[in-house]
Amino acid sequence: MSSIPETAIPDSTIVFNATVHDPVTLQEADPDSPPTYRIYRDLADDPILTGTMTKRDDANTVGFYSAEVSTSGWVPLAIYTVWIRAVVNGNPGTITLVTRCEYPTWQTPIRTTTSSSSAPGVGLVAREWRVMRGDTLERTFDTVAADATITKVQVTIKRNVNLPDDEADLAVDSKTGVIRLLEEAPTLTENIATFTLPTGVLTVPATLMSKLSAYKYDYDIQVWRGIAIQTIERGKMRVIGDATWVTAASPSMSVSPSVSPSASLSPSASESASGSASRSPSASQSPSSSASASVSPSASVSLSASSSESLSASSSGSASPSPSQAPGAYDDVSGLAHVYEPARRVLSSYTGSLIRLRRSSDNAESDFGYDSNNDLLTGDITTWLGGNTGYYVYIYDQSPNGDDLYMGTNGTQPIYITGQLNGHPAIDHDGTVYMNAIFTTGGAMTQDFSVYTVARLNTGKHQDSNNYFLWGGMNKFDCFLFKLDDGSNDRMVTGTSGITMNYGIADEDYHLYTALFNGVSSSITLDGGAYGAPGNLGTQGIANIRVGSSGSIGQYWNGRIHALILVDPGHTPEQEGDLELLINDYYGVY
Repeated sequence: MSSIPETAIPDSTIVFNATVHDPVTLQEADPDSPPTYRIYRDLADDPILTGTMTKRDDANTVGFYSAEVSTSGWVPLAIYTVWIRAVVNGNPGTITLVTRCEYPTWQTPIRTTTSSSSAPGVGLVAREWRVMRGDTLERTFDTVAADATITKVQVTIKRNVNLPDDEADLAVDSKTGVIRLLEEAPTLTENIATFTLPTGVLTVPATLMSKLSAYKYDYDIQVWRGIAIQTIERGKMRVIGDATWVTAASPSMSVSPSVSPSASLSPSASESASGSASRSPSASQSPSSSASASVSPSASVSLSASSSESLSASSSGSASPSPSQAPGAYDDVSGLAHVYEPARRVLSSYTGSLIRLRRSSDNAESDFGYDSNNDLLTGDITTWLGGNTGYYVYIYDQSPNGDDLYMGTNGTQPIYITGQLNGHPAIDHDGTVYMNAIFTTGGAMTQDFSVYTVARLNTGKHQDSNNYFLWGGMNKFDCFLFKLDDGSNDRMVTGTSGITMNYGIADEDYHLYTALFNGVSSSITLDGGAYGAPGNLGTQGIANIRVGSSGSIGQYWNGRIHALILVDPGHTPEQEGDLELLINDYYGVY
């Protein structure tokens, strides 16, 4: 019998177990050596982690092994498969376990902004949260708990902020409990949620949360102080998928080793040794990428999981997983004018390669694409490089415009580097290199337009008395983003010729910089939260871009870049927030 939790939480740990059986006696048995494991994400061929399991309670158990692994860097909504192998009397057996990575319920807010006004209904804390559909929701609202004058509090969750309260999908107050459910007054049996004062703790049980749809809702918090009513918090609550899996049959993967019938790994009499096993997410999640696995010898060699994870006995030796191409992360994003993201394919409509690299040993060049999960084929790149350095020649534009980033001059090409932010590959600029793209197909971008950038400075380049241009127009000061040395307080600055706005932070951490170029209504966002008031970035547009520098100014980026996305026309605040979520979900910037 083997086991693993159905869901894993990122940046935590997960424990999985396996019990090995003797094929002759059908009793638990210690293997020749501790079982080993390999963990894979979705349909990727390369494991993200390998290791050896540890014997548990050796004095009182036989053949019982466990492993605890870190989930740091695991991606929410991805499927992780654990492949376990054990050998008894020289004969191997394997099993696979499947888990899905999920968001924790009411995790740290994605963004928090506070207006300066204290007028009722105006001085709002604006937040965005995620919550799993079907999980128990429990959250402390600090804006409520911090105010002892509040006599009543209510949370209202609606599909649109402009809908009246009687059309709310869920409304809970501190006096009654549930007052609206799916636009109706609830029955007594459904009236079970609480909003407690003075602690400000909202609790909605899983049975009630499961009635909500997977949707990005608007929510607000209203408080009463006697007869005075004030809205003190407002934002987005993104309800994501289901917290449970739907069991379904899928093609199995089986392997038949050549072993003698006298020794094997086998399930106990009470365990099934046949049938397929899989867990597939709900329709709102990514397609199922699981496949069951087993070892079936000429007699009876197998290692079995419990009934929900049982192995398929077979002597055919065939392998037939069910591959499917994941959808593009940006398929629903509007206005994508240019998309430079070497780590992954982000649009289902894009079918080309992601990058072209030059190999340092012989200057050979090769294009590289993506796997069924849309991730760059880093394993193929590692093999092709053979220990040599790779340099970017092309970063292909995944937008329909196809205006690629290019640098054909050896010595001016940035370096391909792996294992960076959230384990993904990046573009390494050493202060002397850059790449260009001329917007031949897309044409010049005129205001308004938005630019999203994921980047960081290299170690030691913060407060080193130098300026570093992250990107800019090839015509010097068309539009740009650069690190400005300002004595003891470096700043990231975006702007056009003679006009700038400050991000107010320039350090050696990764950040998501979002700039909206929209005349007097221009704005800047750092890590998903507004920074400062809107300002004026003039009227200058951009007809080309130089990544790693700006025009002929001679000041180059010294750091790493993961993504550069240009959107025309510029995004609304809600569209901006949605794309920032998609970017952060993959890279884990903040």
